[in-house]
Amino acid sequence: RRINAMQTIGIAADDIQDIFRVIAAVLHLGNVRFDAPPGNSEGSQAMQECSDSIELAAKLTGVARSLLEGSLCNQNRVVMKEKVRSPVTVRTASDNRDALAKALYGMIFDFIVKTSNESIGFIEEVKLFV
Repeated sequence: RRINAMQTIGIAADDIQDIFRVIAAVLHLGNVRFDAPPGNSEGSQAMQECSDSIELAAKLTGVARSLLEGSLCNQNRVVMKEKVRSPVTVRTASDNRDALAKALYGMIFDFIVKTSNESIGFIEEVKLFV
């Protein structure tokens, strides 16, 4: 039904596959949990039991697992024209994961709403109230 509905409003088959891919990535990201690495209570890393989830999320988003995990568990700063990479806490890594999932889901939502509006002939400039 969902595929038929998306086709009805004019979403291409490739875009439908991308939508499902991103939604699956969001769901897998939600399964990723973080723990402090040994010897660094201020840092974070994906828990070993979540290895499959972060691996699948990385594959579905088209990035390497190490880059995905690194972007969630580290913060990059520019200090005196030099890039510095600092580990973040478990809480911050979880917040980063949630922010990424929210951003991905938001992009999909915006795309579907835009496509739906185009399919029904919605005109943004029309004033409905005087």
